[in-house]
Amino acid sequence: MTLKNIAAMAGVSVSTVSRILNDKDTKSASPEVKERVWQVVRETGYVPNEQARNLRSKSRPASGSRRENKKYFACVYARNADSNDLFFGELAHAIEYTAYKRGYILKCSFYANELDEKSFSSTMREQEISGLAVLGRFENDRAAEIIKNQRNVVHVGLNPVSVAQDFVFCDGKAASKLAVETLLSLGHSKIAYIGETVREIRFLGYKETLTENNIPYQDKRVIRSQQTLMGGFDGASALLRGGTDVSAIFCANDATAMGCIKYLREQKIRVPEQMSVISIDDVEMSRYFMPMLTTIHVPIQELGKQAASMLIDRIENGHILPVRMELPFSLSNRDSCAKNTREK
Repeated sequence: MTLKNIAAMAGVSVSTVSRILNDKDTKSASPEVKERVWQVVRETGYVPNEQARNLRSKSRPASGSRRENKKYFACVYARNADSNDLFFGELAHAIEYTAYKRGYILKCSFYANELDEKSFSSTMREQEISGLAVLGRFENDRAAEIIKNQRNVVHVGLNPVSVAQDFVFCDGKAASKLAVETLLSLGHSKIAYIGETVREIRFLGYKETLTENNIPYQDKRVIRSQQTLMGGFDGASALLRGGTDVSAIFCANDATAMGCIKYLREQKIRVPEQMSVISIDDVEMSRYFMPMLTTIHVPIQELGKQAASMLIDRIENGHILPVRMELPFSLSNRDSCAKNTREK
């Protein structure tokens, strides 16, 4: 398999394939073209020539020895999200790119609601999967138990996990507190929340920050919704139809915020002049959305890079004890928040 073969199968030029495989952030191709190329890479198991030579040399067994496992890994979408989810899509691509540079191919993906112990174990053996990168938090306890029994696993996300496995994370609770504190600093005290609430530490951060600032928690200001574009749209609709008096909305992630702002725009409510909106993630689209989102920056690319490196290190017997790595977050102050001029 050569770059020319990959280009022919993906329907692009050889130079485009080369740029995509050697520069994850290249602007020379659209997201759709990039995904098409990576899909061919996954299906063919293509690795660069130098890595292929290394794989071939490592795969020659000594006399009487057993052939080493091939270099395949898989992703597990723990929150039943899919690869179209803005945050998890970027995270999965970052993991895949870093692993690819080390000679590992993302062979397949699993979704928590589909996990069955017997078929999962069978697939792991048949596909020769060496390790798993688990994206996000489990809502399914049965799926969590299945993954807990696996050997080479790294978890990555914003919600803490209590399993004795590797974990790379950004503190979602602390990030949510910064989001609410940002709104408070702008003079907002009537702050709504749109997002998930069960096993969601971003919701806990919202509640705690209000309490710490002597602002009574009001359930009517909380809209429980899926953290998606549609969830944000429907959540904003439910909030405003309920007549709840708020001047700012904290959305659990960027996708929710974009859906929320779309609804506000349709209702002729100006953001941020009449309603401030803040969120968490800082996915690429948030910088091109209008207005550009004020959001808490999560280092998605670095989360993926460190998760992939940690998983490969464990697969190759680099460490045995569970490792936890926390990465910092920061405020990306853009255009969707403004000082409150309504509250006195």
